[in-house]
Order: sequence, then C-alpha cells, then structure tokens
Amino acid sequence: MEITREQPFPLTFTQEGFDASSNYAVTIMDDHSNDLSEIPVTSNSSGTISTPLPSYYSRYDDEYRVEIYESTGTNEDGSSILGDLVFVDTLSISRPYFDVTTLSDDEDEIEELRQYESIAKSIIDSITGGFQYKREMVETVGLGNDYLALPYRLNKIVKVVENNITVFNSEDEEFTNLKDYYITPDHGAISIPMPYIPGGYNRLQSKPVTPQMPASDSFTLYNTNDSPNIIQNLAGSPFFPSGWDYTITAEIGWPVIPNDIKYCTRLLINDLKCNNLPYINAYISEYKSDQFSLKIEKEAFIRDMTGNRIVDRILSAYVRPIYHIGVL
Repeated sequence: MEITREQPFPLTFTQEGFDASSNYAVTIMDDHSNDLSEIPVTSNSSGTISTPLPSYYSRYDDEYRVEIYESTGTNEDGSSILGDLVFVDTLSISRPYFDVTTLSDDEDEIEELRQYESIAKSIIDSITGGFQYKREMVETVGLGNDYLALPYRLNKIVKVVENNITVFNSEDEEFTNLKDYYITPDHGAISIPMPYIPGGYNRLQSKPVTPQMPASDSFTLYNTNDSPNIIQNLAGSPFFPSGWDYTITAEIGWPVIPNDIKYCTRLLINDLKCNNLPYINAYISEYKSDQFSLKIEKEAFIRDMTGNRIVDRILSAYVRPIYHIGVL
C-alpha cells in the first residue's frame, strides 16, 4: 500500500478486512527488517483499522514492511503480546512530485491522476536518481584527513558515533556533544569547525611527511642537551584519523522538489493520460503521408529517455549521482 506524504499531518494508516472491535498490533520495519514502531490499535465496528503514524514517518520518504498481529494482551513494558500474524504488506511513504488535485475536482479522476503521477515519478527517478528526502545511516572509516566524505546529498547531521562512542547527537537535548560537525559547501562531506584558532588552522592532511623519531634515539622525545632532538608531532592532527570507525546518521536528499521537476511530472502525466505523444516528442525524425511511413530515431529506445523531448532536455541537467564505486 502507498501513503502520500503530504498534509494533513500526522499521516494515517488505514486497512480494512479485520474482525470487528478487536485488538491488534501494527508493527513497522524498515526494508532490512529492523523494527521501527509498534502501534496498538482496535478495529471499528466495520473491521477497519485506522491509526495515526508517529511524526517520524511524516518527515521522510521510504519503503517499509508492515505486519499486523492479533493482540492477546500487554507486556509489563507496555508492548503488545503478539498473537497470530494476520496481515503483511509493503508500506510506501513518498512525497508526490506534483499535486494532481490542482488538475481536477473529480475524486475518481484524481485517483487516476495519482497513478499517472506515480508512474511519471518512477520514470524520472530511473533517470535522475530521484528527489526523495530520506534518513540514512552509513558506516565508514577515517582516511587520515579533515573531511569525511559520505555517499549522499547531505542536509543535516543527526548523529555521529566515533569508535563506538557517541560524540554528537542533535536529537537528545540532554546529551552534551563532545564534538561539533558541519556539512561542507558541496554537501558531500562533513568536517569539524575551528572558529577560535587565531590566524586560522593548519589542517594536517594524510600522513606527516616527516616520520616521527623513535623514542630509542633519545632519553625523551623532547629537545634536550644530549641531542638536537625536537618534537616530531606537527601542529594539529587530522579530524578523522586513518582507521577510525564512524557511524553517521544524516538526513539526505532533496528538502524541496525543484520547479522544473514539477513541470516534467505534469508533462508526463498529460502524456500518460492522453496516450498522445506529439511527433516531435515521440522521436519521429521522418514522416510521409499517403499511407504514411514513420522513421523513429534510435534515441527513443535509449534507457535514460522518457519519450518526451522537453522532459528529456530538462532532466539532462540532473546527472544521476554515483554513490558507490563499481565496474564500468
């Protein structure tokens, strides 16, 4: 089932076909079967379950697994005692790229337009990578420099765990951050601000060029009278040392839908609804009358084309991101 992520909030989960006036538990998991929420509900006299979802689901686009169990009681911690599993389905929560209610006042037609909008959105996503707004967790390793690159379009840093120690948490009001982080201007990495260093900060990138002097060459690592040894540590150290483990939780993607993407969605909705691609948009390069013959350009069958030249020209400005290294 699909829930459109738009006002009014909170979003409401509704499902029919259950016993009347009975107790159930709605459990929601992510697409890797990790438990997220458990919501106790009671069906109405018609056997319909309807419950508001936590505010978390109103903020992000994602795919979930929803299961509904008969509830046979309550545990000491307040959670439901799960009985028989009676329902399983995929729950898709996503923000539309275009508000189809602006095109019609008829409820039946609006429902049809919603289907066309979903198809148009899928076509656009297959070419551009999509314009969703999500919450992602990524594990990575420091590379010995002052930037930690992450494979997403970053918007907000939620939590940072360094070597199994939480050093930053923006959602816990009582938590005192051990470090502060900021997102770099290209929205592709995080770093640590240093606003209080007079004259700037000499960032140490990669490994020191001068190797550290071993302790066996002197009584100490400091400058003494017995040898001209000096401290070998350069000023500063990398913010993300090589080999250190990091778990980053961040909000990623597009907070808003670009206007030109809305235009593209509307054009594709119109093409799908009317089943009418004009000759120029259907990649027809030649047309002859008298029991016509058509010649279609080969670009019409290329994977990253929509069949609408106007839409293709607009989408060409949005290069599909490469988040992971692969084989070319």
